[in-house]
Amino acid sequence: MGGLAFTTPPYGLHTPRMPPAVYNQVKASCMAKLSELYAIVASPVDAPAKKDFGDVDFLVAEKKQSPAVPASETGLPSENDEDTRTQLLAIGGKLQASHSIILSPPVSANFAIPWPAGTEQEDQDQKTEDTREKFIQVDVRICKDEQQVKWALFKHAHGDIWNILGSTIRPHGLTVDEQALWLRIPEIEKHDKKKAKVRLTENPAEVLEFLGMKYDEHWTSPFDSVEELYDYVTACRLPLVRYPWLSDGDVGDAASNSSGATGTGEDTAAETRKQLKSNDRRRMNQRHIYRRWINDMIPQLLAEGRLATIEPEALPAMRAEVEQQAFERFPSVKEEYDARLKAWRMLKSTEAAKRAIKELIPDKGNQLYRGTLMSAMRKIILEGDQSFGILPGSPFKTEDGVYDLDVVRKFITEQAEVVGAAAWERHYGKARAAMDAKKTSQLSQEMTGLGF
Repeated sequence: MGGLAFTTPPYGLHTPRMPPAVYNQVKASCMAKLSELYAIVASPVDAPAKKDFGDVDFLVAEKKQSPAVPASETGLPSENDEDTRTQLLAIGGKLQASHSIILSPPVSANFAIPWPAGTEQEDQDQKTEDTREKFIQVDVRICKDEQQVKWALFKHAHGDIWNILGSTIRPHGLTVDEQALWLRIPEIEKHDKKKAKVRLTENPAEVLEFLGMKYDEHWTSPFDSVEELYDYVTACRLPLVRYPWLSDGDVGDAASNSSGATGTGEDTAAETRKQLKSNDRRRMNQRHIYRRWINDMIPQLLAEGRLATIEPEALPAMRAEVEQQAFERFPSVKEEYDARLKAWRMLKSTEAAKRAIKELIPDKGNQLYRGTLMSAMRKIILEGDQSFGILPGSPFKTEDGVYDLDVVRKFITEQAEVVGAAAWERHYGKARAAMDAKKTSQLSQEMTGLGF
């Protein structure tokens, strides 16, 4: 939240940015307190060259079986059971938070704690006669296990590094989110982004190895400078590409989606900003490292020939190459990828067959006849019903289990009258049989009543 969670109503707290000395003091103090409650307490590696900080972030896991945590003066509950909401409230008590915001789902929370007394910042405020009470925002997330902590540390290290790296790998069909590194299935992602994702790994070292990057000291301590971070990011083995022919959002983050501008660096940066999605524009306003990447590094990489334009016809081959590399590095993924794609194709072909039945059977005014015919066609084509005695010249499905729509359409257009007649006869044959049975029953009752 950048320290802004409590600045608006109903809280309206003053949470100024912290100089490094205050940040480090508060971070150490909170780390010690949280370590009394959890066996694992960690904080993501900070972004490079930060002059001040908006909040302090922590990840915790493996709750200790310790005595109940004393409540703070604000009356936060002191229960310490397995319920995460109760755990978060207990964390607020341990941190002596004045206010807390439990987020949904309740696995993380924002806490406002008093600014430590006797700091250099406090002395400066006195000189400027700023008498407002100051608070510090502390964000805590409860993770389910150590692996989740490790991944979250990896994903949120260095502030903006994954905003930039994510835009680098996304045109190649890869995505990193809060869970893992994923390979996206092109045929599916146009329609269902969630189903298109196939998990590759949640191991940080394996992610960086696959991207051709080192898993070194940079992941335990900050880069010395923003320039060093940029150098590290551009060492990724996957080419930096741009795709000006795509509309916003077709491939993802626009950090690598600069426009086709070939003019000055300012022109390139300006065109890049135009293609940013709303969340990217928000990052531009709030994240200076990301802003510099867009305004300075994209034009520089373009000028140096290190940012290539990928043409539409080349994108499938580029993604296919990375897919093959992923299958070789993570062999178990191929089976899931193929199964997911096959299931998707079967689903879509079934939907297409249903549409063909509806579209190719005309409405000639007799809704009862049309409904009877459509029902029979669905049984024959979709359910394999052979009781009508009418079969296609070729199988409706291919060896892959998907419908051959040419066969489906041909069958519907050529056999509609035959199927319709059989279905109509069956429908009204049953109706006549039911009416005859009813009449017979009524006659029998009447004769019984007459004493026959």
